Amino acid sequence: MIIRKIPSPWLVDQFALTYLSKRDELIKKSMPEADFVERVLELKPGMKILDMGCGEGRHAIELAKRGYQVTGVDISPALIKAASARAQQLGLEIDFRVDDIRKFYVQDEYDAVILMFVVLGDSGKDEDDFAILRNAYRSLKPGGKLLASFLNAARQFKRENVKFDLNTSTIRWSADVEINKILHHFTHPVRLYFPSEAQLLIKCSGFEVTGIFGDPFRGEEPIMRPVQPEDLEIIITARKLDSSK
Repeated sequence: MIIRKIPSPWLVDQFALTYLSKRDELIKKSMPEADFVERVLELKPGMKILDMGCGEGRHAIELAKRGYQVTGVDISPALIKAASARAQQLGLEIDFRVDDIRKFYVQDEYDAVILMFVVLGDSGKDEDDFAILRNAYRSLKPGGKLLASFLNAARQFKRENVKFDLNTSTIRWSADVEINKILHHFTHPVRLYFPSEAQLLIKCSGFEVTGIFGDPFRGEEPIMRPVQPEDLEIIITARKLDSSK
């Protein structure tokens, strides 16, 4: 076995392609998740949406089906290739780009930005999450809206998970992937957030927090409700106030 500690396993095509093995299962969840995004951000067809860390594009594609102008950005060439192929197959025009969202932004361009499902926290570094949120802020038009999800640190603390480091609010993530008949072990820390931490990070990035919800996707239909310790995720909505920063 080869142990690989790398900044982002998503840069390794063989690793990213293992995610696609779950695509059909995840696509089934895309419709209710897009319903939730539309509802909490009060979106209207025709608006421009930036999906940061879009992966294989399941949310970008679902939103494009509903008449939104969508840009999807991800660091993984393999996932962007798969997203572009599926969009083309469906006859959808989506601007998919391979880029690092810690560096990517388009000034004052979008009506909404979404950061869903372990985009924030994936590197384990607070400074990376801050950079991503600052780029989301820059990319939004004045008054533009943000939806960001965070893994809930309170869940791991309550469960007394021995893998959870309370000093850093991280868990060491790992996965085994076979590449050229050799088993590779990928590992890196993932950052989790307590609700107050997540809100503070959003505010320090320039946003006004407009809502905070416990994991809305636990049941068959997404619901808006307060955060509970057992929630896997925290969802925060926010608004850009000032384009001068």
